Amino acid sequence: MALVEGMAVIKGGKWVGELNSKETRGVLWVRGEVEGGILVIPIPGTKEENKVTGKISLEIMRNNTSIKPVLKEGDLSVTLDIKSTMNIGEILGPLQVDRRTLEDIKHNAAMEIKREVNSSLGKTQKKWKADTYGIKDAVHRKYPDYWKKNKEKWEDIFSDLPIEVNVSVDIPGQGLAKHSEEK
Repeated sequence: MALVEGMAVIKGGKWVGELNSKETRGVLWVRGEVEGGILVIPIPGTKEENKVTGKISLEIMRNNTSIKPVLKEGDLSVTLDIKSTMNIGEILGPLQVDRRTLEDIKHNAAMEIKREVNSSLGKTQKKWKADTYGIKDAVHRKYPDYWKKNKEKWEDIFSDLPIEVNVSVDIPGQGLAKHSEEK
């Protein structure tokens, strides 16, 4: 398994900036290129406590992303549907895994993936106007006439493009979770 520390962003043959490891994984989630690895999420305490009581390591087994451009009345938008399958690796802290907590774990994992994607979009889309995701390819395939008319303006269109990020996480069964007491 390769460890990804970051990514240089190249636009028009020139270096425009760098992404950190989480932002890089945000790009890879969108491309459907996250293969293996670990996603660490907090174990939330009760709402009354309002604190984190430990961490869970989730093993990323598979992920699949679909990039869906939508052209409505001349306005382009994109929906990213990211689906990931994970196994519970290690639980560091007090947690009894049952149906309710499994749903919480899935939700928290989906929110972390969404944060990573939105963090990468903040730099690549808003700051650098660099489509590192292949969104232009999806637009070109689905709306060739729109693309032909607008390809010269893609940087500006992309930088203002509304992008909705939907994430679903599946944890089939509970796997063989290993409990560790934090010392």
